[in-house]
Amino acid sequence: MKDDFAPLSIMGYAEQALTTDQRSDAGSLAFPLLGLFGETGSLLSEVKKKHRDRASYIGYAAAVVDELGDVLWYLTVVAAMVPARTAPA
Repeated sequence: MKDDFAPLSIMGYAEQALTTDQRSDAGSLAFPLLGLFGETGSLLSEVKKKHRDRASYIGYAAAVVDELGDVLWYLTVVAAMVPARTAPA
């Protein structure tokens, strides 16, 4: 079986992630920012559960991967909507 895994660059991820954005609010930052804050809260909740339950929390790794993926998606959408400067003015 051939291993077809290829590393994905940040730009490659962004290009693919942005094709899945199905919002109908035409460029408003409100939805992606609320999503980013909500998913970040969900990620922190998983960290809290791990801290509280320690070794008995066996679903931690999968939950963190899932929540990090959601945070990354919303962060990508927000970053695409806000003009970025790479050098000081």
